[in-house]
Amino acid sequence: MNDVKSQKEGMLIISLDFELYWGMFDKVSLEEYRENLEGVYVAIPKILEIFKRYDIHATWAIVGFLFYDGLIDLKKSLPFEKPNYSNPENNSYIYINKNFENINMNNSLHFSRSLIEKIKKTPSQEIGSHTFSHFYCLEDGQNEFSFTKDIETTIQTFNENGLTCKSVVFPRNQINKEYLKICNNYGITSYRGTEPNFIYKAKNEIEKNNKLKRILRFLDSYLNLFGHNTFSLTNVTKNIPINVPSSRFLRPYSKSLKAFEKYKVNRIKKDMEYAARNGNAYHIWWHPHNFGKNVEENLNNLIEILDQFLYLKEKYNMKSANMSEVSQKVMEEIRIESGF
Repeated sequence: MNDVKSQKEGMLIISLDFELYWGMFDKVSLEEYRENLEGVYVAIPKILEIFKRYDIHATWAIVGFLFYDGLIDLKKSLPFEKPNYSNPENNSYIYINKNFENINMNNSLHFSRSLIEKIKKTPSQEIGSHTFSHFYCLEDGQNEFSFTKDIETTIQTFNENGLTCKSVVFPRNQINKEYLKICNNYGITSYRGTEPNFIYKAKNEIEKNNKLKRILRFLDSYLNLFGHNTFSLTNVTKNIPINVPSSRFLRPYSKSLKAFEKYKVNRIKKDMEYAARNGNAYHIWWHPHNFGKNVEENLNNLIEILDQFLYLKEKYNMKSANMSEVSQKVMEEIRIESGF
């Protein structure tokens, strides 16, 4: 495990939400997003190569459906209790029932055991959960029981694949605090919380898509409007699962915003330097499908960010850690403080 002994050393945390079309079916048509999804099969192997080259520890939060070979295989494992969202377009189970033939025709855009195996074989990569069904924890129509069954099925799927689930990233960053104790009951020790500012907090998708908040989040990705969003592990709430909050979403390369790409990357590099100088942690995240289009441009941005990490590693002894390693570090401190 990477040495994360001293919080006097800054820390770079990276997590990726690997979901394929299960994370987008309620947002955009399959044909509209096909290039991004097909590009995942190019992007992920290259991301893994880069992570290996830079000795990056990362968490891959994977939707449970992706572990299966196809719908016939998946249907054998679906939980009996399912969410009944008031907006049926949010429901992946309804999507399955309505699009059985189309899913079968586009199997690789919904399932990807092959890419999961590549991640498993790459050093220092943690496989975590993005829930089994891309479960929305704050939408009307779901409840504690349906969430429990989702997590239960996730754990079973991990076990069948020789994995232990220690970290979870909640879809659309919908964090229901009542459900954290359920995660703890199933051995999950960390989750990715949201940035502390109000523009990143939302009760549901409607509130998250508030126009003003969307504009402010966009601008904050390029300009320092709301601070660096770094955090100290010594100030992390000591409840399990441990909150390993997001610092910055790495927005995908945009041809229409090409002139502003340097501002986006520099924003992150300055955040990282602030974290390194102050012994804080900095948590970047994105989806592999964000890199599925304009693959080389996105990878070049990532390389520039990781070159900054190497510079900060040399100058300030900055470390790389995945979410599970962070939670282990915090839990070690809890044991020391409690005298165990």
